[in-house]
Amino acid sequence: RNTFELSARRDNNSQFGGKTTGQAAWGFDISDDMRLRASWGQGFRAPNFNELYYPGFFFFGDFYYKGNPDLQPESSRSAELGFIFDIGTRQTIELSGYRTSVEELIAFEGPLASAVNIKHARLTGAEVEYKYLGELFSLSANAGWQDARDLDNDTKLLRRADRKLNIKADFKINEQWDWGLDFQAASERPDFGSPTPGYGRIDARIAYQFADAWSLEARLENLGDND
Repeated sequence: RNTFELSARRDNNSQFGGKTTGQAAWGFDISDDMRLRASWGQGFRAPNFNELYYPGFFFFGDFYYKGNPDLQPESSRSAELGFIFDIGTRQTIELSGYRTSVEELIAFEGPLASAVNIKHARLTGAEVEYKYLGELFSLSANAGWQDARDLDNDTKLLRRADRKLNIKADFKINEQWDWGLDFQAASERPDFGSPTPGYGRIDARIAYQFADAWSLEARLENLGDND
């Protein structure tokens, strides 16, 4: 009834030195149709080339989104708890909550939107996911709520939506043809000057399997032509 997982990782960066991180996870079968999972882990990310050295672009007399050669790598600690419920043989619901603490978070939030390290940040959130797998129709949907915050200033981190929604529907026409719809939505998120509005977007796709190992897919994205 128990499942355990332990892992370790070693990063060696010629510019920022070495870092060892680890993760641990546990799963427990409460019953035949209900499972509990918990995990804890560490993370490490060195700044990439653009975050360090991008010259920025010239706009209204100054350079914006410049890199910062003085950036430090970011490190994080995350914990997550989740419940998985099987409804019969075709449906699954999963609920989860998480908290991530980040030190030296790399973000373009400094003067003129240049790259900076945010000393202490925290991301707290919850997610719900639903899956249905049928013979001719399948559906998956997930919704997320998140509070991403700069703890030193008690302000929200920029360009991170509080709420997100994704829905994917697949329809099987016959053994060769199938088609589907994808819906994405995100709430308003803070940015420089004024918030960036929320949005919703629908994509369509159709696929034709013309051989055992080959298929061809076509997509139409943003059917509503939304900004």
